[in-house]
Amino acid sequence: MKELFGNTYPNPNGIIVNINVGNACYIGDNVYLGDRTHFTENVRIGNNAHLSYDVKIGKASIGHSVKIGFRTNIGYNVVIGNNVVIGNNVVICNGVVIGNDVVIGDDVVIGNEAWINDNVTIEYGTKIDHSTWIDSNCLIGSESIIGSYCDIGREVTFGPMSKIKDFTEVEPKSILNM
Repeated sequence: MKELFGNTYPNPNGIIVNINVGNACYIGDNVYLGDRTHFTENVRIGNNAHLSYDVKIGKASIGHSVKIGFRTNIGYNVVIGNNVVIGNNVVICNGVVIGNDVVIGDDVVIGNEAWINDNVTIEYGTKIDHSTWIDSNCLIGSESIIGSYCDIGREVTFGPMSKIKDFTEVEPKSILNM
């Protein structure tokens, strides 16, 4: 097991329990894997990552120093940058790209083909529909709903429970309290 996992810490007791790793996976050094972690093939995880229990990952590339909460599902062809924190019970659908230094709260759903740029915070319970672009340095308030094909500019702040309709373009540095 040491050859497969390098300097990996599978759980606090030092025992690998119920972890499934598919073919052609790469797991960096100093990675913590919680119980019931499951990877399909071609999953890449950088150094110093921490995956809680019951995490499911499709074909994905996950950067260094990423923390993923329990019961999180990550789809296929997902790219996650460095220094990302993903909460509990999060769903990240296929084809999503997440930049560096992003924080995603608990119970968030990110739809297919969404793009989340660097330094974005997405608070608890937010739903982001498919094919939406969120530029750098944005704050998405808790329980917000962002429709499909939206283009959110740089440094935008959404208050809690904001609702953005499909095909909406939000100008940079906007503040929305909906």
